[in-house]
Amino acid sequence: MAQHYGPVADALYLTLRREPVVRSVALSPDILLDETFDRWVVGLEVMYPTDNWAIARTWLQHHGWAPDDDSVG
Repeated sequence: MAQHYGPVADALYLTLRREPVVRSVALSPDILLDETFDRWVVGLEVMYPTDNWAIARTWLQHHGWAPDDDSVG
């Protein structure tokens, strides 16, 4: 999992797979999932990660992606 933080937008992007994105799906108003044509999640954008990391981390853990610590966000 690769991560990039954009301080101007206050957004954290996690790259889960390196495949083309064909659509974005809102997990919440501030969390977007990027998907492939076959609906594989390839990335996760978390706006205002200080406020929204708990929600994103829960989703990631539920789907087998997240670390067990708070090393991201």
